[in-house]
Amino acid sequence: MPNELLRLQNMHNGEKVVPTFSDAEMARRQDGLRKILAELRLDGAILTSYHNICYFSDFLYCYFGRRYAFVVTDKKAVSISAGIDAGQPWRRTFGDNITYTDWQRDNYFYALQQQLPGARRLGIEFDHVNLDFRNLLQDAFPGVEFVDIGAPSMWLRTIKSSEEIALIKEGAHTADIGGEAIRNAIREGVPEYEVALAGTQTMVRHIAKTFPHAELMDTWVWFQSGVNTDGAHNPVTSRKLAKGDILSLNCFPMISGYYTALERTLFLDHASDEHLRIWEINCKVHRRGLELLRPGARCGDVAT
Repeated sequence: MPNELLRLQNMHNGEKVVPTFSDAEMARRQDGLRKILAELRLDGAILTSYHNICYFSDFLYCYFGRRYAFVVTDKKAVSISAGIDAGQPWRRTFGDNITYTDWQRDNYFYALQQQLPGARRLGIEFDHVNLDFRNLLQDAFPGVEFVDIGAPSMWLRTIKSSEEIALIKEGAHTADIGGEAIRNAIREGVPEYEVALAGTQTMVRHIAKTFPHAELMDTWVWFQSGVNTDGAHNPVTSRKLAKGDILSLNCFPMISGYYTALERTLFLDHASDEHLRIWEINCKVHRRGLELLRPGARCGDVAT
């Protein structure tokens, strides 16, 4: 019996949500991408990274073993999402959405083919597409030339709009609030994870209040103590704080995929003489760096 189950679906459930940015802002981004397509003589782009799909569509996907894409041509912009997400990708996407089902193994690529018929040159993100995925794309689009769009799209994202700057500033404010909650939670005998939870919960609640239409995901805290501070990305543990500990406070509010950070070094109760000696060296370097920050200065020159 042939498999007659649907390969693709339109799961346009509910209404479009309140977006992170204005229609004008999102149109500016997609128009910028279309300019890149024209300059590179591309028939379309298949964006696959978290950052590019989020930036150009306002949809931040959850991978969970399934592939996603945002297809952009001179005439359309369509997110490609897995059936497990139902209508959520469509509700968030600035553009259209098509859902692929799991009934056949290659339905994801079938969805791409349906959106890009007759394509001869396509842009993909070389820094995100692994070798296996690249081969599968080539099988799905025989004879098509794939061109890197990762680098030019990155440079496009580096120029922040006024709307982006406003969101980033609010993210920084949220990080400050999380840092204050962490400072208030620091006590001798309290485990690292409890301190981290205090900061995370405070930031999530603030984001929910400030951005009531945002999805609440990925906000977190790194909080290390004592020997655990020797690596910047050491995970939170159940180690209990002790007097004299050096503490590393790191708050990361994530609002609609935008990362901001507050990073501070503290000491519980007191700092040793050796700690203070090294601390003063760091402060001296910091003050000198501030003196060198001028319009036109190069980061490499400031660092040396």
